[in-house]
Amino acid sequence: MTLTQIEYFLTSAETLSFTKAAHSLHVSQQVVSYQVQALEKDLGTQLFQRIKRQLYLTPSGQLLYDTWHRHHLETEQVLTDIQLLNCRKQVIRIGIVDIGNILDMMIPKIQLLTNRFPNIQWDYYLGNFAEVEHAMDTSSIDLAVTLSTELSTKHPADQSLILKSLHLYLLISPTHHLASHTNLTIADLKEETFFLFSEEYSYDANNKVLMDCKLNGFVPKQVRYFTNINQLELALIAGQGIFVGYDIFFKNNGENLKKFPLEKLHGLQLSDLVVAWRYPHLDVFAQALDPILSR
Repeated sequence: MTLTQIEYFLTSAETLSFTKAAHSLHVSQQVVSYQVQALEKDLGTQLFQRIKRQLYLTPSGQLLYDTWHRHHLETEQVLTDIQLLNCRKQVIRIGIVDIGNILDMMIPKIQLLTNRFPNIQWDYYLGNFAEVEHAMDTSSIDLAVTLSTELSTKHPADQSLILKSLHLYLLISPTHHLASHTNLTIADLKEETFFLFSEEYSYDANNKVLMDCKLNGFVPKQVRYFTNINQLELALIAGQGIFVGYDIFFKNNGENLKKFPLEKLHGLQLSDLVVAWRYPHLDVFAQALDPILSR
């Protein structure tokens, strides 16, 4: 039994097609079939069976795949880590949205990166949503920690992983005259002052919130734009307006504010906190930030 046989078996089991496996491995179908047959001979058991021209794993094949797949991924990770530990010193720059809750969440992840990849020099860039998007768009940073809806559409091949799922809320002061309501919708806000991020702060949210208002048959009575999240939070607490967005933006996830859950709006796409990257060699670093993949 060889590592080549294991690799060819795993690829065939994942695709359930020797032809697709051969294409993925950049070899001929005959080579894949030969390696799988050699493995079956070494193990003394059939790993695949054909039913009406479709390839299926036998019970033995499924058991072998479940076991080897897990260990194969671990082996690949170890080999990658060894290569990184022995590579030349390199600098990787991470851009993070400058919001307190997000920074607090990222600190233990950054410590994990530092410990896991000691040969890497880590550099950090903090900015608002628009600044992090621009830095990612121009490849000034290697990894971006931001909202999924704040990523540029100029590079559709960019990859991302969800770090935290977010829920959309209408946020107001506990002293606001609407705070006594059990639930609220966008249609209930026709007479309210809307707080929005300025275009310098976020390219994404403003037009979409205003679009949703129009779809509900009104234009906000008044709109105030903010370039600073802390100023926006203080104005909210003072009861001067309302905000549609995510509680992660505010101190202690908005514990000083009244939150009304909102369903997905017509114009405002739901978002997640993600890490995004462009180039394949960064996969291992981005995945290390994911709480599941880094286990």
